[in-house]
Amino acid sequence: MHNDNSRRQFLTRLGIGALVATGAAALAACGKGGGGAPTACTDPSGGSKPQRDALKYVDNAADQTKRCDICIQYVAGEGCGTCKIFNNTAVAPAGTCDSFAKKS
Repeated sequence: MHNDNSRRQFLTRLGIGALVATGAAALAACGKGGGGAPTACTDPSGGSKPQRDALKYVDNAADQTKRCDICIQYVAGEGCGTCKIFNNTAVAPAGTCDSFAKKS
C-alpha cells in the first residue's frame, strides 16, 4: 500500500509541475513573466518566422499610425495580441509590419 501512495504522490506532483511549466511559458510569451522589463511579444512558432521576416515585423512601430493594435489583422489579448497573418501567434500592440491595414 505504501507504493500506491508514493506513486499517487509522484503523479500528482508531476501533473502540478507540468501545469506550472505550461503557465510560466504562456506568461513569458506575452512578457508577463515578472522580473521588471516586459519581454517582446514575438512568438515565431507555428511557422510564422518566415512571414514575420518577409513582412518586416517589429515590436515597436516607428510610425504610430501603423500600429498592430489598429490593424484589421490584430486580435486583442491581455498584454500581447495575436495576428491573423502570422498564424494567430503573439504580436505586440505597438508593433507593425509591411502588411498593415487600418481598421475601418
